[in-house]
Amino acid sequence: MTDVRMPGEMDGLGLVALVHRRHPGIRSIVVSGNTSAEDACDAGAIGFFPKPYMAHSLVRAITDLIQHNFTPLGNAT
Repeated sequence: MTDVRMPGEMDGLGLVALVHRRHPGIRSIVVSGNTSAEDACDAGAIGFFPKPYMAHSLVRAITDLIQHNFTPLGNAT
């Protein structure tokens, strides 16, 4: 899970794209108030949560992801 805004040269979408290329078995979820689910998906994320989000929604989505053998989440809200 990553936010889009991060300190340094790489943002969260860049991180997701890099991880997706180098380790395609690692699943990523993006949270942000500054981008879209489409941008997150294009980077390789399997889930997106717009800010603000409820913590229990994110926990439920991650739990479902694990229980369903990493089935893509799409645009989870």
